[in-house]
Amino acid sequence: GIFAVPAQLASLSLAKERGSTDTSEWATGANYFQGLLMLDVALNPLGNVTHLDSEFWDEDEDDNNNYWWAYAQRSSTSSGGHVTRSLRRGDAVYTFSDNLVGKNSLDDGRPLGTASLAVNATYSEYDDDYGYWYYVW
Repeated sequence: GIFAVPAQLASLSLAKERGSTDTSEWATGANYFQGLLMLDVALNPLGNVTHLDSEFWDEDEDDNNNYWWAYAQRSSTSSGGHVTRSLRRGDAVYTFSDNLVGKNSLDDGRPLGTASLAVNATYSEYDDDYGYWYYVW
């Protein structure tokens, strides 16, 4: 059996390394992963799946050492690569984001293939002509 859950992970120690000075109980950690965490039935890690580039969470030099540090972090939700769903079929797990469908191994999460849906798509919340969201295919 497998337990798979979409997750976004953050670290308070990484936030401090990047220059955050917030020490309150409301301190925000620095994000370092968003994707699918795959665990076996004993909750041992099998692998992780993400649709984001490896350098996505790297900090910009301008984003730290200021009051708005927590708000200046990148958002995986607006990137198009935010994994929101997963589906097991046969010996693979499929992951879904706005831009990709990924097929990954159940054994360790290694990629077996991807289908691009709307890479670098531009869309507005409301299309002026139709009033709906749209994607450029």
